[in-house]
Amino acid sequence: MAEIRFDESIDDKSDLSNEAEDTSEDIMKLEEVKPLINTSSEDHTVTTRRKTRWQRALTFLSYLVGEFVGTFVLVLVVITSVATAVVVPSGHDSPKYGAHSGLWQVAIISGLGVAMGTYISMHISNGHLNPAVTLSFAIVRWKVFSWKRVVPYWCTQLLAAFCAGAVLHSFYFRTISKFENDMGFDRGSKESRLSAMLFGEYFPNPAMYGNDGTNDDLVPLVEAFFVEFWGTLILVFVIFSLTHPSNSTIGGDKDKKNNGSAIVPMLVGLTIAMLIGIYAPLTQLGINPARDFGPRIFAYIAGWGKVAIPGPRSGFWVYIVAPLIGGPIGGILHDWLIGNLLRFSKRHIE
Repeated sequence: MAEIRFDESIDDKSDLSNEAEDTSEDIMKLEEVKPLINTSSEDHTVTTRRKTRWQRALTFLSYLVGEFVGTFVLVLVVITSVATAVVVPSGHDSPKYGAHSGLWQVAIISGLGVAMGTYISMHISNGHLNPAVTLSFAIVRWKVFSWKRVVPYWCTQLLAAFCAGAVLHSFYFRTISKFENDMGFDRGSKESRLSAMLFGEYFPNPAMYGNDGTNDDLVPLVEAFFVEFWGTLILVFVIFSLTHPSNSTIGGDKDKKNNGSAIVPMLVGLTIAMLIGIYAPLTQLGINPARDFGPRIFAYIAGWGKVAIPGPRSGFWVYIVAPLIGGPIGGILHDWLIGNLLRFSKRHIE
């Protein structure tokens, strides 16, 4: 009996050792599987991050495409309306130039161009189409518009405006050359500001005050700066008012199902038309650095040279610096001053 018990105990031990070996083998197999599972998870995470980066890049690219198309339409319409008002004959065999009968025609066409450009791009990039507007949103409404977008937006807007100037020249270069010959001046001379004004802007307006410089003292550089500053301030103030969430006068409702944004581009365009009708005789009213500087660069390349840049009295910078100062101040006046006053009054009324 003792031997039988001894043999049984040996068999039990051997069974236990076999089970232990099997268990250790299973553990080793699991250890071999674990790295594979972890590697797969890491690869999936890396792939997801790459997809996210690509998605962000494509989304941001769509913003820039929206800005390019919108700015291109805006600038092309505006500068072409100026071209038809200056270099196109008023009628067959007529010695007079100017297909438009007055300043308001240029103003309303320009306003429609602003509205169309904004309608095209508003749902893609918010439709800034103006470096001064972009800077204003980055400074005042930085929570909804990142500073990282500012320089890419500016570059895109400038490129679009340059392309618009090139398209205008490709369509009208024969008409422009005939106009210059008929008026008796060479491109690049000081008198050629009358044809260069199709691309950039000049103070005072050469089509109204003459192109020989004799009336330049009627609009000094400081006054031109203030006009561009003031016009941009008004424009951005209006834009910030129209796009403010609390503004219910444009068809918005309390539930935010309809914020009235459909009418905003048209109202902005009418604001531009109004400002052109008031201030264009003084400075042609740029209030958009891209609209002025982009086509102006093309004009410099196309033969206008120093008449385009730096321009008479070296004043081209006025159309860049003044709007970039006036725009943010307009936004600050609305959101920080008017907005705070409204909140203060509502709090005390309630």
